[in-house]
Amino acid sequence: GEGASDVLGQSTITTNSTGNVFGAFASMSVGGTTNPFWVVNRASPVGGSQASGSDNEHLVGRLNGVGVLEMLRWNGTTWSSDWTENNVGSQSLDVRAFDIAYENGGEAVVAWSKTKGTTGGTAANDLEYRVWNGTSWEASTSFNITNNMASISWVEMSSHPASGSNQNEIGLIYISGKSNVAG
Repeated sequence: GEGASDVLGQSTITTNSTGNVFGAFASMSVGGTTNPFWVVNRASPVGGSQASGSDNEHLVGRLNGVGVLEMLRWNGTTWSSDWTENNVGSQSLDVRAFDIAYENGGEAVVAWSKTKGTTGGTAANDLEYRVWNGTSWEASTSFNITNNMASISWVEMSSHPASGSNQNEIGLIYISGKSNVAG
């Protein structure tokens, strides 16, 4: 609830010849005082981090009502809160101004839009992204979206549909304003 920490949980389900078996439930207190507007959970296609060899890596992005994006990581055993980013998107329930995607080789990308009017090195309406290389997060990088006068209201990414580690491509598309779609 408002003013209380949320709990993020993870449990595994294993199927065997006698049925489904639930693994131990691991939880982590996340959060601050603002409930999340959006939560995105993506699982690694290679079963986990290249560094840890985890069988069950997940990245979870949690965007709250004041524009704070929190990036959480499940390494197969425990949760960690890896980083936060302020001024993400518009503070509206119908705006999901971030997404997460894994490359087929196991690296991940998180992309988000900055709030219109944000200053301090990133122009309004730019997109920024960070890469999880399996060991650590790289610094954020921004790229300018030319001729975009409206706030970005949706960001969507998708991995290359072919399987195999040689298909390490991610497509990104965004919607700005009411009807402008680009990618």
